[in-house]
Amino acid sequence: MTDLSASSVRTATPVASDHSYVDWAAIIAGAVLATAISFVLFTFSAALGLGMSSPYEGEGVSVAAFAIAAGLWIVWVQVLSFAAGGYLTGRMRRRAYDSTEHEVDVRDGIHGLLVWATGALLGAALAASAAGGAAAASSDTSVNSMAAAIAESSVEAVAGEDATVGDAVGEELTQAEEVRADAVRRWTIIAAFVAAASLLISAVAAFFTAGLGGRHRDQGLIVPFFQRQQWK
Repeated sequence: MTDLSASSVRTATPVASDHSYVDWAAIIAGAVLATAISFVLFTFSAALGLGMSSPYEGEGVSVAAFAIAAGLWIVWVQVLSFAAGGYLTGRMRRRAYDSTEHEVDVRDGIHGLLVWATGALLGAALAASAAGGAAAASSDTSVNSMAAAIAESSVEAVAGEDATVGDAVGEELTQAEEVRADAVRRWTIIAAFVAAASLLISAVAAFFTAGLGGRHRDQGLIVPFFQRQQWK
């Protein structure tokens, strides 16, 4: 019979990890998931919005109702997307066993905030790229229109017509156009506030869902949907 002394028995204890506390692989995975979910839902909402609108005056939903629905949809999509990305990051993050439970929760939440920041920067880059392309196309159209107007004014001048440079470039905004421009300005301000509010709420959602994912990771919580037996 073998006698095992106390000194020869090794106890398995958590070893402090020497890797960085920031798990970028999990952060990028969460940001990619959040971006993909928001892209799918915004694509769906674009089709839904076209279905609600109408090219004929007096038909379809009103502008105010459409704006309210769009604002609520943007907030819901942003919160849902970053909540899913934060949970995935918290669940996949490698825990370092060198801190208290509270510190672990804080680190999980910070990873959720980094998912939110990465996704927000990625979305801003995509939006800037799209806006740059649209601006370039608009600039080309404006140059072509101005060239055509100048050419037309030259022909009219040769023909003896009294045309001015102002007439060649375009007439001043009419009163109706000024009202329309003011309405666009006000709706743009509202849209900016809605976008900022949705991003702030999304940051809170990402923080708490990342902490929830981290707790489920430590508890070894089984998600029935992802069990192998579920698909047999």
